[in-house]
Amino acid sequence: MNSLPPRSALAWICFVVALGIITFGLGVRDFLSLSPAGMITLIAILLIVLLADIYRVRLSAFSIIITVSTVTLFGSALVFGKAAVVLALGSIAADLALRRPWIKVLFNGAVYALMTWCSAAVWQALERNRPIEAMHPLSSLESTLAWVTSGVVFVVVNAVCVITVVALVDRSNAGHVARSSLSGILIQLLTLPTLGVLFAVLYRIQPWALILIILPLVALYYSLRSTEQVRQQAHRTIERLSDVLDRRDPSTYEHSQRVAEYCRLICEEMKLPADFTETVVLAARVHDLGKIAIPDNILFKPGKLTPQEWIVMRTHASEGADILAGIDSYVPSLAIIRHHHERWDGKGYPDGLAGEEIPLGARIVAVADTYDAMVSVRPYRRGLHTLTVLEEIERHAGDQFDPRVAATFVRIMRQREGLQPADLPTAANAHPIH
Repeated sequence: MNSLPPRSALAWICFVVALGIITFGLGVRDFLSLSPAGMITLIAILLIVLLADIYRVRLSAFSIIITVSTVTLFGSALVFGKAAVVLALGSIAADLALRRPWIKVLFNGAVYALMTWCSAAVWQALERNRPIEAMHPLSSLESTLAWVTSGVVFVVVNAVCVITVVALVDRSNAGHVARSSLSGILIQLLTLPTLGVLFAVLYRIQPWALILIILPLVALYYSLRSTEQVRQQAHRTIERLSDVLDRRDPSTYEHSQRVAEYCRLICEEMKLPADFTETVVLAARVHDLGKIAIPDNILFKPGKLTPQEWIVMRTHASEGADILAGIDSYVPSLAIIRHHHERWDGKGYPDGLAGEEIPLGARIVAVADTYDAMVSVRPYRRGLHTLTVLEEIERHAGDQFDPRVAATFVRIMRQREGLQPADLPTAANAHPIH
């Protein structure tokens, strides 16, 4: 959201910000009714929110941010009620310190205000509007059920606000955004309201006892960060392995990187969802990983392969999918990797899928992979001229390639290269097609 988002996303942001301003105003009224000691305590907690929000954890591929400041927000809602809404100022201050765009500053602050006010309102309503000073989250079964319900509201309001705006900005499916973003960290997220209750209980026992919650918060932060780092490191390791495989043959050096970039261009031109685009790009970066299982005498053979050798070579697509099947973050990409050599007319491999049966991501990788293979120098032929390859892709749209994907890629490359049919090399210097 560095620039203005789409209208639908902008409308949602304005709606959330408007609600945030309203709830913040209502919360300030409650804040002003607190005792001086209560005001000072909330201001001190606000500084904790500021510090925690500066050290956030960003989930890969999406603009989802997890922060342990939510522990203090929920705990403060249980202790101070709706007055805790003023802690949203900590989020605003953190965003300003990090020089984030103004639209993010307003949206994040509004989400903080909304989730805190709503959870506090539910907490107080279920506790039959008893004085906030007399409310204790573990004083009875009813109180326990009240804070559990309040915690659910806290998490849901936050999730709905953030996941909806990400889905609208990236033109993605909200359910897929939620599944992709929260995969592997759900337990940590559910821990946040529980630690918030610990925050409230410690405050009721003795305000200075809040120091005891600092260590669990730090541990939770490092747990979230480590989870994301492991996910990213797994991707980098697999991609480096794929690059090493490319480097073994000078003719395929950086092939996977180029194919991934072409796939991104196609997805963006087709205005496909951002989450789908990242899945396709992730698959493209490692689409030939299965070649690690192909014997060198076949993989690096300078001439044409025999029918028996082709049978072995064609196993690389399914081998690649099998290799990555045990890594959760690659699961959405497995079908793309397995089927990137299928043909639109059903004559491809490994399963002979045809037309729409072939995953769209695989159809995109197929076009990008073929283009890069044809323009690259190989041991048995020179690289072909770009326009020659584009005309070949056009010629085989509808039999080898998805017509829509092929047309999109040809249009992109001709615009990028400024090519016209007259630019095609003459017969004297044209590279022959093998």
